[in-house]
Amino acid sequence: TKRIDNNTMKLHLLLSTAVTMLSAVSAKNAGPQLRGLSAESKDASAVIFEGSDSFQDGYDDGKDAAYDLWDDLGDDCANAFDFEDEAKKEEKKKEWNKEGRNYEEKAYNDGARKGMKEVVDEKEKECLHDDPEECIGLGEAASSTISYNYCNMFGSTSYTNYKKECRDVAVSQCKGGIYDKVKRNCGAPDTSTLKELQGKCSDTVDDLLGIPKSSKESSGSSSDRKDSCIDDKKPK
Repeated sequence: TKRIDNNTMKLHLLLSTAVTMLSAVSAKNAGPQLRGLSAESKDASAVIFEGSDSFQDGYDDGKDAAYDLWDDLGDDCANAFDFEDEAKKEEKKKEWNKEGRNYEEKAYNDGARKGMKEVVDEKEKECLHDDPEECIGLGEAASSTISYNYCNMFGSTSYTNYKKECRDVAVSQCKGGIYDKVKRNCGAPDTSTLKELQGKCSDTVDDLLGIPKSSKESSGSSSDRKDSCIDDKKPK
């Protein structure tokens, strides 16, 4: 019986020693504890060490500020296109865009910027990638705008625009046709004379339409040249 008791004691001693050794090995290999991935992001970059430091504090504050900003924008995916710009404005407002005066401020501001950027990326992916509804809506809005401007499908364009377009066509037609008409009536004009005559088209069209001239030509201008028909250029 005494021998059995000694064996039992030795067994308990061995087990106790083994447990102590295993605990020591586990503690040595455990290292720093990691925080798990956030519910908002499955990106490995979201794994942050436990404990408080300047970068971590900035990172947390940056994410909180970005989420608050998103809420202020109405939590609406239509604002996803402007979210990044608004976030940068918020960074500047909080002076997180600055480098910092010491290592703590530098680390904090860097963390804050990264925290905000993570939320911006998250919302852009959620709104503009995972669900194409906003992209489709943007395309529909653009095509409707183009269609309206081109076809005037939803209202009438001002009458002044029609008159302006017609006037511009008339001036172009005058400049293109004046050479043949002058050539037929009193001989082909030279280049300088043709350019001078074409310069009269705009005012002449305005006169025919009853549109007041923006500026009056001087009364003694020699550009009239007696209707620009030079006697020695008349057909023989």
